[in-house]
Amino acid sequence: MGGVELARGVYFHSCMNCGGPEGDDRLHMRLPCPRCMGERVAAESIVEVAEALERLGRLRRGSPLERYAAVEREAQRVEELFRRATGSRLWSAQRTWVRRVLKGTSFAAIAPTGVGKTTFGILMAVYFAWRGEKSYIVVPTTPLVRMVEEKAVRLADAAGVAARIVALHSRLGQRARRQLLERIESGDFDVLITTAQYMVRNAEWLAGLAKGWGRGFRFVFVDDVDAVLKSGKSVDAVLRVVGFDPDTVELGWELLRLQRRLVYEAAAAQRVFEERLRRLRERLRKRGTRPGSEDIRRLREEVFRERLEPLYRKLREVEDAISRARSRAAVLVVSSATGRPRGSRIRLFQALLGFQAGGAGEAIRNVVDSYTYPGPLGVEGRVVELVKRLGGGGLVYVPVDAGTAGAERLAELLRSHGVAAEAFTSRNPGALDRFRSGETDVLVGVAVYYGVAVRGLDLPERVRYAVFAGVPRHRFSARFEEPHPLSVVRGLSVIAEHVPGEVGEKAQVLLARLRRLIRRLSQAALARVAEELKSGRIVSDAAREFSDALQWLRRTLSKPEVWEALEKADDIAVVREGDQAYIMVPDAATYIQASGRTSRLFAGGITKGLSVVVADDERLLRGLMRRTRWLVEAEWKRFEELDLPRLLAEIDRDRERVRAVLEGKVKPETMELVKTALLVVESPNKARTIAGFFGKPSARLVGPLRVYEVSTGDYVLLVAASGGHIYDLVKPATPREK
Repeated sequence: MGGVELARGVYFHSCMNCGGPEGDDRLHMRLPCPRCMGERVAAESIVEVAEALERLGRLRRGSPLERYAAVEREAQRVEELFRRATGSRLWSAQRTWVRRVLKGTSFAAIAPTGVGKTTFGILMAVYFAWRGEKSYIVVPTTPLVRMVEEKAVRLADAAGVAARIVALHSRLGQRARRQLLERIESGDFDVLITTAQYMVRNAEWLAGLAKGWGRGFRFVFVDDVDAVLKSGKSVDAVLRVVGFDPDTVELGWELLRLQRRLVYEAAAAQRVFEERLRRLRERLRKRGTRPGSEDIRRLREEVFRERLEPLYRKLREVEDAISRARSRAAVLVVSSATGRPRGSRIRLFQALLGFQAGGAGEAIRNVVDSYTYPGPLGVEGRVVELVKRLGGGGLVYVPVDAGTAGAERLAELLRSHGVAAEAFTSRNPGALDRFRSGETDVLVGVAVYYGVAVRGLDLPERVRYAVFAGVPRHRFSARFEEPHPLSVVRGLSVIAEHVPGEVGEKAQVLLARLRRLIRRLSQAALARVAEELKSGRIVSDAAREFSDALQWLRRTLSKPEVWEALEKADDIAVVREGDQAYIMVPDAATYIQASGRTSRLFAGGITKGLSVVVADDERLLRGLMRRTRWLVEAEWKRFEELDLPRLLAEIDRDRERVRAVLEGKVKPETMELVKTALLVVESPNKARTIAGFFGKPSARLVGPLRVYEVSTGDYVLLVAASGGHIYDLVKPATPREK
């Protein structure tokens, strides 16, 4: 047999070229059936198989083999462009995303923070620029616009692509801004980069200009989707720039309505069928007989025609119209690292583009988490001492209750001790450029989750360490003078966790109800609820739910036994200032995001970073350490016990490697921090449940199949259900005609 493995089974309809039967031996080798390719050939990829069939004149036009080989050829061109620019391969997850974009599939890029989602978006924009097609990159803040522009220019230059990149942001002068707007109007650009705010204000204008360009955007990348898509208006803006007009958006709503109605009608049809079948059995029993399988089949078809067929017909019409609109629209990729964006309009992504946004559950980080105490110097004095010892490339964070004024005061204190420091706030975005260039050694920001100093600051060659001037926390007044839905939820959470008995149980019930409600509300809707709570003019049902919970909270926090329980807690802090009491809760999510700025992915691996928390409250430190261990693999150490010279040498060595890679002096090592994996189960419910173990999965429709996607930290896991047997053993071994 010449060493050739014989087939142990033949699978009908499995040849990727003709769709005929094929043995498992050839399927294992990724070869078509013997009718398409008589002799076996050694082929490393699907492209080589297609080329071999092309030479034989047997490659079928429109076959899956031809389609996927074309995508693979283009994916190889993208990877070659990336290799020219960086000297390294794409990560496994990035290669998967590239193929999806090239197939015209919109999706949510689900992967941990630091896996290169933004780099992927920039790469695809530069590639489409090389092909003469337009892309749009949307980010949350002005500093990120400038950082993405810089990365895009650097990647395009290194790859030898003459990409025309236009970045609009608030720091532009009037003349420069006018010139860039003229270029956008005339279509004299390949890549547009703006903030989400700009996109929302100018979506109609951009959509109108697309007709004059000949074709609209080919690729739209929304970075940090949970920060960008804060309202229904921003969702509408994304859909407009992608290429959907208001009529098509209305079709999306119609599709969602029809799907909901179909669920209801299917249940009603089943009840009608069961009732008619009961009557039929009674009639036939009187005649001494019973219904046969053909009678039951006819009855089922009759009910289907009456109750469901018109709905299915309408559903197919709407789906066909949406499919035609989708074929003309841009590919949309949304990136999320934290959670699913909220609000009802986000469901339009599922209806119009076939995917549902989700979030990654874990961050890749290589951070030494440490803590220290203020001592006689006080918190700010200890921070000054630490910064002078650690040197340049530092980020310093003040707690949210210190605010911008606290950041500016600490920056001034650092400057008075000879440290080149600046407050990095939305009022002073230019500080980032001075920090990047080395003019400023240390940035001081506020530890708030969506703050400019916390989200999206990606400078692996510059940022070495982070110092927290106090434990990052949420702080709210026990009187709730400025009530917000999130502070109500935090208050309930504290009581549910720390107050025993009926009070704690009642808080748990209210908390579960409000969390379900929050998941349905967009950021803008939450803001409206907050306004209603502050004004006391309750209009909406959502605000009424929060108002009832708020009143219960205020009554509960007036009881001495509740305060006694809270003051005994070892991981939250109760602070009294005069006659006012405040509750402080550690903010682990902000700590992980902010400290993660010190450990970033680059083409040779992931940089090492140092984080130091100057603990102003032992209880909050204990709570922070406990909560971070739930979310990431954090091993906390006392700062004084670190081998600091060796640690700083490692940190500096990583920065030298990053700079050398960015300057093209060395070629990075090839490594896979995150791989993609497919898990197939039988039950759709089991697929959803397993994906939910690891975070908030996104979902895509692949034909009729719903595929869940979630990050486990080491893998981007795709979970799909077969819905039963894919193949059955048949006899005789002859396929029936389809």
